Amino acid sequence: MPATPISPATTPFYGGGQAVNPANVIFGRISPPANAAATGGGIIYIDTLLGNAYLSTVPGNWEQVAAGAGSVSTLTGNSGGALSPDVNGNINVVGSAGTQVAGVGSTLTITATPSTFSWNIAAVGIELVPENAYTVAAGAQAFTLPAACVIGDEIGLVLQGGTSWTITPSGAQSIQVGPDIALGAGGSVASTTDGDTIWIVCTATNSTWLAFGYTGNLDVTP
Repeated sequence: MPATPISPATTPFYGGGQAVNPANVIFGRISPPANAAATGGGIIYIDTLLGNAYLSTVPGNWEQVAAGAGSVSTLTGNSGGALSPDVNGNINVVGSAGTQVAGVGSTLTITATPSTFSWNIAAVGIELVPENAYTVAAGAQAFTLPAACVIGDEIGLVLQGGTSWTITPSGAQSIQVGPDIALGAGGSVASTTDGDTIWIVCTATNSTWLAFGYTGNLDVTP
């Protein structure tokens, strides 16, 4: 419904307080309706609920010139405490690690890309690929560490039906299994019997891998 000037009486604000109405100021608890300034331009409209201020330069044409705190004064996440709006009354919502936030109009769309971890049957030895696991089902397969990795990348190897698997570092790369470390091209980690498994994680970019889980009596050559 349209808001009408109240003059010269006082107008209460939402949350307490009051103000005297000058002749060119309209107070209301909604956004300004189109006919609120039908008498002419130069009118100021203040939304006392949200704290927004609007200026009408021509009859019925409103431009927001100031933003209040709005009906949401803080926003709280899983950690970090309550966040308050910035000087423009805005609270930013941003994504990270594969999550994107896109805003259109009054809607935020959050898109999360799940991490992918693929299982493979290894028919031949290859350079291992991060975020993959391999089952050796036939033969003796020799693998090398990937040339590049980022902290948190994982790789798995399973011997099931095959003869053996071996992982060889190169250059300054290393694989640590318990207290034992296979270092460089002369080092290796190998299975000894069917059913042996290893799960390794990159702990230093492009160089260091750590076994965070394994089964069997693995053979570690320094």
